[in-house]
Amino acid sequence: MTARAQDVLQEFMTRLGDPATIRQAFDLVAEEFVAHEPDSLPYRGEHHGPRGMRALLRQINELFELTVQDVRVSGAGDGRALADVELRVRSRSSSSEIVTRVLELYQIKDGKIVGLDVFYRDTHALLGLLEG
Repeated sequence: MTARAQDVLQEFMTRLGDPATIRQAFDLVAEEFVAHEPDSLPYRGEHHGPRGMRALLRQINELFELTVQDVRVSGAGDGRALADVELRVRSRSSSSEIVTRVLELYQIKDGKIVGLDVFYRDTHALLGLLEG
């Protein structure tokens, strides 16, 4: 039986949120994985495979301190799952912060994450944090 997309994403989010299991989260990311980030952000473009996802998270972490306040995972049909994430985002350079939402649409195949499209509520506000 194939794992449901929602269950795979929930497991990924659980592992990613726990320092003791964060490395194991990447076991759920397929080699053919591709993440798409908005072109307006410093970490724009496509990020490939588990290494690409790790590099993306490092890039984001260099700029921002993220505190997850709420995550809601739901199935989106046809091998897709959605994470609705509320974040407190603090700029590492200016210490300014905002609370915002991010919708992440994941594609799951054979129990692994193969794709991610990220939709920020307000990319302009994120960029504003970097400007101070």
